[in-house]
Amino acid sequence: MGVGRTWSGLASLWRALNIEGERCRRIDRDWHDRIGRGLSVAHRRLELYDVCRDAEPTRAAAKVAIAQRANLESMALVRSTPGRGTQVDVCVPLRRRASNDTI
Repeated sequence: MGVGRTWSGLASLWRALNIEGERCRRIDRDWHDRIGRGLSVAHRRLELYDVCRDAEPTRAAAKVAIAQRANLESMALVRSTPGRGTQVDVCVPLRRRASNDTI
């Protein structure tokens, strides 16, 4: 195999790594945003529960129910993500392959 083909192959591999790396970052951001939203909703609803639990117990109970749903949705999202983090599943094999290639 000539040097030109080796460099061409490495350039192609690095392009693929960059594309996959960006894909991983997008997936991670999306995952972070979805879970963060659910946890934020749960937290705010529990704060509202504290504010209105004595004066308006029915309204307070509704706030807790919303918090529970948001928490369950966030937990379901975490459970549905393979390998406890998409970056590990998607990106590591490509990086391992790149580190094994020689010039």
